[in-house]
Amino acid sequence: MVVQSSVEAVEEALKKQQEAEKRMCSLELLMKMERIDAACQLEKTKRQMKKKTMEIEKQRDFGWLGLLICCLLFIIFVFIW
Repeated sequence: MVVQSSVEAVEEALKKQQEAEKRMCSLELLMKMERIDAACQLEKTKRQMKKKTMEIEKQRDFGWLGLLICCLLFIIFVFIW
């Protein structure tokens, strides 16, 4: 009787340990997935920032081009009149 209850206690302890190990594996997997998700999010943010930077540079280049055209037109009109 005492041996049987000891065996049951050991089996119960093993079952609890296995459940704890499963939870730990699940937690580790979740943490790994969150790290991957965070890395993907970071990469997406980097791409968005690069795209915005390129748009700003393009606008700035068009601004300089517009200024150059205005100056050339001004010079042409000065020489014509």
